[in-house]
Amino acid sequence: MVQRGRHYREPFDADRDFVAAHTVLVQGQSFGPGKDFDKTLVVSVHRLRQLYDQRAINMRELVESKAKPRRRLKIKRYRLKPDFVPA
Repeated sequence: MVQRGRHYREPFDADRDFVAAHTVLVQGQSFGPGKDFDKTLVVSVHRLRQLYDQRAINMRELVESKAKPRRRLKIKRYRLKPDFVPA
């Protein structure tokens, strides 16, 4: 079994789809976090690799596989008595 640290990332593959991890501005278009990244705007595979290494974009399959269900916070709600009048 290969141990991988928490900063491990899958090897770069230019053929896969990408998603913006942070707000990315490419050729005048802004991609917010979680939005599909249009890799046709990037001139070269080298620039796409740079954005991946800078963690500005992630590969699509990685985002879906690492999505964890959000835990709901338990909030205690107190009922007010019907005869309560605020001062």
